[in-house]
Amino acid sequence: KVFVFMMATVLALGLASCSKMEDPAKPIEISDSDERSAVIEGTLLCVTDLKASPNKYEAAEGVEIVAVIPYAQILAPDTTVAGNWIKKIATDAAGHFTLNVPANPAGVTVKFRVSEKRGKQKDASGDDHNGKWTFEIDDQKVVSGQRLILPIVNDKTKGKFTEIKEKGDEA
Repeated sequence: KVFVFMMATVLALGLASCSKMEDPAKPIEISDSDERSAVIEGTLLCVTDLKASPNKYEAAEGVEIVAVIPYAQILAPDTTVAGNWIKKIATDAAGHFTLNVPANPAGVTVKFRVSEKRGKQKDASGDDHNGKWTFEIDDQKVVSGQRLILPIVNDKTKGKFTEIKEKGDEA
């Protein structure tokens, strides 16, 4: 019994004295202070009534926008860093969005992915159609301290409508 107790004590002391290995990876710190960031603003709109003259626009509320910037651009000139900085936001009730992104004096390129919005559009004869609006936001190059306001109505921020045939509709 004494031998078993001594072995258990030696084993416990041996395990307790082992040093812990630390993870060699260090987290990337991205500053969002004013001197290390840029602001991108825009508005997404849908044409809901093609019969109205001029066309009737509606805010594209709740559309999700994902911004992506490679870490290598943010931390330039250190280009050995892999991965991307990603931020997801949504448009407000007016279809407006404001995005604060990390930047530097050399500039970073922000790539966007934009969700669709579903709804109805009235055609030129006054008939309603169910469908979806898709949006595109071109890549934007921004530098630290810059405030970029995207044009309100253009072919990209104005959604492109595609009719969706529901069950029971004629194809």
